[in-house]
Amino acid sequence: MIKIICLKIFLILFFIMYNITSIHAEIFKDSNFKKNDSIRIKKKPIFYLHSEFSNNQFFNGRYDSIKLQYQTFTLGFDNQKGFTFEVTADYFIKGDIIDNYEILASYSRYLTENFSIGASGTKYFFHTNSKNIKNSIQGFLELSFNYDFSFMSIGLISDYYIGSENDFSLGLNFSKSVEFGNEKNKYFWEPSFSINASTLNYFTEYVNNKIIKAETGFGHKKNRYITTTNFQGIDILDFELGSKFTVSCNNKVDIFFDPIFIVPINPIKTITTIENIKTNQIEATVTSTPISERNLKDYFYFGFGFIYRF
Repeated sequence: MIKIICLKIFLILFFIMYNITSIHAEIFKDSNFKKNDSIRIKKKPIFYLHSEFSNNQFFNGRYDSIKLQYQTFTLGFDNQKGFTFEVTADYFIKGDIIDNYEILASYSRYLTENFSIGASGTKYFFHTNSKNIKNSIQGFLELSFNYDFSFMSIGLISDYYIGSENDFSLGLNFSKSVEFGNEKNKYFWEPSFSINASTLNYFTEYVNNKIIKAETGFGHKKNRYITTTNFQGIDILDFELGSKFTVSCNNKVDIFFDPIFIVPINPIKTITTIENIKTNQIEATVTSTPISERNLKDYFYFGFGFIYRF
């Protein structure tokens, strides 16, 4: 009941803010706010530094029982012709370790005034003791398609995740970008709603790793673990309602706050078969469903930080 009330309040505030900022956007609208004059499009190539604090890490609406608060640092290059390159380090604050390094290269372009496509490749380097739910993923390839209607943008994102067993995911995103202000200080507000679906090989590997580390540590060689889920193929895993707000100062610094209300659905149940490596005999079959999946909860994620261009 409390979750439903909170969600209703969030939705009410969401749409009130949407109407208010839409009105302000019309008031401040002028020729300086054409799409091609955005502060994110400049004539010269730029470097940028991105720093962000996030209160937890989630993936398709799921997260580890240990809260992973990250301080993320990214150094990026944008040639202003569609190509972007980034190197990222995710610092796990409580664990005092770099939980993940990440390298990304992407390219995007508009095919028409309103239709754009993008492609990217990302490589992960997770710490051996990482609790991140996607720590078995080595990297992924992404294709995205976006059409900007006058009242809303609709995006379709497809990802191919590379790991010991590969995965495929689809995301559908509805968003509206509103901007207002003046040349020196601009304000952006982007409400969004997303639906995410994926196969679950990464999740079974995540469960396997947790069992191995919990029972015998990193040097375990005696048993083989085979985990299966109650789903076959691709399944819808969560809904996400976002409301990102950004303040841009002098086309150099962006300060942002990015809250997301996450609603996980379709609990994932797992069963793990334990086999002896030497004898190939099944020693046990156990229910290995994580506690978080037995009692799915909606929750608020947020990130805040800045981007500095130079």
